[in-house]
Formats: sequence, C-alpha cells, structure tokens
Amino acid sequence: MEEVIQREKDLVYRLAFSQCHQKDQADDIFQNVMYRYLKGKPTFESLEHEKAWFIRVTLNCSKTSLKSFWNNKVEEIDEQAYIFEKKEIDLTPYLNKLPKKYNAVLYLFYYEGYSTKEMAKLLHIKENNVRVLLNRARNQLRKEIESDEK
Repeated sequence: MEEVIQREKDLVYRLAFSQCHQKDQADDIFQNVMYRYLKGKPTFESLEHEKAWFIRVTLNCSKTSLKSFWNNKVEEIDEQAYIFEKKEIDLTPYLNKLPKKYNAVLYLFYYEGYSTKEMAKLLHIKENNVRVLLNRARNQLRKEIESDEK
C-alpha cells in the first residue's frame, strides 16, 4: 500500500490543487483520497486502472470540497504558491480563471499526457465530449491570455 501511495501522491496532489487552487484545501483532498484508498483497500487490474481510480476519486473529493459551506464563505487572504512548472509563459494564473471542468481536461491532457479516449473513460463521458471540452478550454485560455496582454 505504501508503494502505491508513493507512486500516486504527486498525481493526486497536483490534480487536487488544479481544482481548488489552495494549498490547504489540496492537502485536505489529498488526505481524503488516501484515506479512501487505505480504508477501501481496492485491488487494481493494472497501473492504468490504479491511476484512473486515483484520478476519479480525487476529482470527486475536489467537487465535494468545493461545494462545502466553509469553502463558499471563506475569502482567500494571500496569494497561493503555484506548483506547476514554469514554461515559456506561466499559464497557472490563466488556468485558475477557467471553470473546473476545463481546468481538469487541460491538466489531464497536457500535464498527465492522457489521450482523449483515455480521458473519456476516466471521466465517464463520450470521447467527442472530451474533444469539445478541450477545444472550449483552449479557446477560453487563449481569450484570457489575449485580454491580459492588452
């Protein structure tokens, strides 16, 4: 079990952070996911199945956390440290402005390297819907960057 946690910890934390944009909340989501893993003791058919389980549970825990009363009534005091690697342009502030569904598909596609077919299975939606989400996410990201440059 410890080996699985070590293998999936970065994926779970980064995905949680990409959904909530707050370190403390990402820590809580990470703990919830790992607790569910330890409590449920699921068996996996393959490494892909294991990774898919952790992604699905992380997204579900993130949604639950974002709906909580505390999250809706507390205001952020200071800027959060971003965990994404810096590329030619730091996309993190722009990604944080996107809706969660767009943020998730961009993260899975670009940072985790999932194909649209794999993402469709993970998210339980049709492959064409994944492509539409990716296209809309890219367009919205482009608009955010262009508006900031002006």
